[in-house]
Amino acid sequence: MNSPCAAITAAGASSRMGQPKALLQWQGRSLLATMVRSLRAAGFDEIVIILGAHAEAIAREAQRLDVSTLFNERHASGRFSSVRAAALRACPESLLLWPVDCPGVSVSTLRALRREALVQPGANIIPRYETRGGHPVLLSAPTVEALSRGGDDDNLRSYLRGETSSRVDLAVDDPAVCDNLNTPEDYRRFLSLRGAQAQQEAESLRSVQAQEGAESLRSVQAQEEARSLRSVQAQQEAESLRSVQAQEGAERLGSVRVQKGAE
Repeated sequence: MNSPCAAITAAGASSRMGQPKALLQWQGRSLLATMVRSLRAAGFDEIVIILGAHAEAIAREAQRLDVSTLFNERHASGRFSSVRAAALRACPESLLLWPVDCPGVSVSTLRALRREALVQPGANIIPRYETRGGHPVLLSAPTVEALSRGGDDDNLRSYLRGETSSRVDLAVDDPAVCDNLNTPEDYRRFLSLRGAQAQQEAESLRSVQAQEGAESLRSVQAQEEARSLRSVQAQQEAESLRSVQAQEGAERLGSVRVQKGAE
């Protein structure tokens, strides 16, 4: 199984929010930038942004982030049209489908979804926090193929446990999978709740990186010490060999002199 394609759906009009959700700011960067950064940290190499309303502004941000875009010409017909557009782009591979409405999902959750998809390639993986299912979902290749043939009036839920693939609910300790940013109040709540969560994850990541750095340093030091020891040993062996050779030469010379004296 190849690494899944990741699609961020950002084609909605954001009419209740009053501005494009993808361009809202969080911790000094856009929500779209946060999501792309998280996907890359989780090991997703192929990332595409599904555009619709506000396409020009979001496309500029995507270009700055060096990620590809796909314009959904049927975005006004409903959100499933963006799901289908993403499926057409990913087919015949599996697909991580991540709506811009829940941008705070942790890197560890994204990694867990990717890992589970590798273990169960024929399953649709849905993150579950406590009793609630959430996003992003990781869709199997057979489901992606079925979605690519769907109509605009379909809905994603009917495909999650369909004829093509089983459904696996993956328990995660990440309430952000249940977020749904639609209004300015949702956005304010998100900033309040997810700021602390992101800080904890960043501190955890720095701790892991520090530990990995320390282990790498110890490994380098051990290698240098081993090389130094081998160098010393080689030098000692060379000196010992020269000493033996000198002694043997002296003994041969002494023997020759004795023989000459006897003659």
